[in-house]
Amino acid sequence: MVMDRQQAPVLSEPARRTLVLNAGYEPLSVVSYRRAMVLVMNGRATVLEQDHQHPVRTLMGDYERPTVIVLKRYVRIPHGRVCRCRGGCFEARWTPLRLLPVQCLHD
Repeated sequence: MVMDRQQAPVLSEPARRTLVLNAGYEPLSVVSYRRAMVLVMNGRATVLEQDHQHPVRTLMGDYERPTVIVLKRYVRIPHGRVCRCRGGCFEARWTPLRLLPVQCLHD
């Protein structure tokens, strides 16, 4: 089945995003619905709210698009000092969810 781009449903930006809550129900981040689907399918999160009007269609079947998910394990976010310099000294810190902000190399 071939579908023109004009016939494909266009989603607004809020429909493409998913709110991620920590295990204690504190908001952590907003991620794409695709990242949220990966977290749910890998068993790292459970779905709290779904978008019934915009299902995700795959070869394996149709799934409800998650709008709010909660992680099964608590993610500790360190609160460090933020550098206010402008010299390009930032480094991204990797986490399993890639939710931490960048930190200064001078710390």
